Amino acid sequence: LGCCTAFKSIMIPLIIPVPATYGHDGWINNLADALGCRKFIRTALQVYRRHSTNTSNHITTRINLISPFDLLKVRIKDWIKSEGSKGGAAVACETRIMQLEILRCRIVDSESYLREKCDLQSSAARARAEIDRAIAANTVRLDFQRRGALRRVIGATIFYINGGYREFEGWKSFAKDLLR
Repeated sequence: LGCCTAFKSIMIPLIIPVPATYGHDGWINNLADALGCRKFIRTALQVYRRHSTNTSNHITTRINLISPFDLLKVRIKDWIKSEGSKGGAAVACETRIMQLEILRCRIVDSESYLREKCDLQSSAARARAEIDRAIAANTVRLDFQRRGALRRVIGATIFYINGGYREFEGWKSFAKDLLR
């Protein structure tokens, strides 16, 4: 969550401006993760107060206990609404490719700053390689998402065997692609 994110002021030139295709917290975390400088503090530093008039109405913000069955129902409902809908996976891949390209451009455009101010030049090179790998995986998945059922199943199976689903949710994404 954005309210649980902190960063050093040296990161501001990399973060600003936040691209329109990202939320600010997602952008900061994706950028820091790509550069290998994201750290988690496992100590609770904030109390997240939940109450009956929360603006968010997601199941995880409810004040009553949530059963595993409740969570499963929400996951199925979310899957049907997004990935499970016609074109959902293709749209998700297109969006992710666009976000990855924006992230890659920011890192490439900031290489001198990363080298001089942040000592992250090697991180930038690694980030570019990881982003290129993720773009390639999303491009392959997007290609077979747009095909007929038989070609999609064959493409997904080959992609799975070759380890392509590591970029996604592994066998779960493979199963979703087969069932579409």
